Amino acid sequence: MQEKKISQLHTEREQALAFANVEKSGTTFYKNKLGRETAKTQILDLSLRNARELRNSDRLNFINQFEGINNRLNNLVEVSQSNVHFIREFKLPLRDTFLLNVDSTLLPAKVFNYSDSLNNISGTIIGKEIKPHIEITVPLQGAMYWQRKKILGLRIGRKKWFSDLTSTNPFVKIRSQEIIRISRK
Repeated sequence: MQEKKISQLHTEREQALAFANVEKSGTTFYKNKLGRETAKTQILDLSLRNARELRNSDRLNFINQFEGINNRLNNLVEVSQSNVHFIREFKLPLRDTFLLNVDSTLLPAKVFNYSDSLNNISGTIIGKEIKPHIEITVPLQGAMYWQRKKILGLRIGRKKWFSDLTSTNPFVKIRSQEIIRISRK
């Protein structure tokens, strides 16, 4: 019985050290089979006890914002964070020039518009002021899986869990993701 408790404490200590030592963004990037940029991250495991103790750290403090998670965290299975950036340089053709009535003064204004299935960018240019309206849909698709180390063609060792995340929007670049699995052991 004591050996089991000692083993559990040793495991929790190893998890806490791994959590503290791993960089926040241990994310690698590759092109998936469809040619989309994909972010791959190893999943960290934390015991429920460690999650409770570390929930106020800068990497886990976002858990407190969700109403459905109780204070003991016993209904929490997994937490994740992803950073997505919209990156794209493009030219927007100016459509029409019209006169805009502002306080009884007619000002020349120009209109621009770009639209596709995931993005809608439009706006007006009045003098030196640009008023854009931007709507960007960021569909995220992910998978979680495990792998074992491959040595001499054999897959041996402990399972390591990974998460891959991609977006079908070609303007979106995933900068980082972090996933932490909470174990009940």
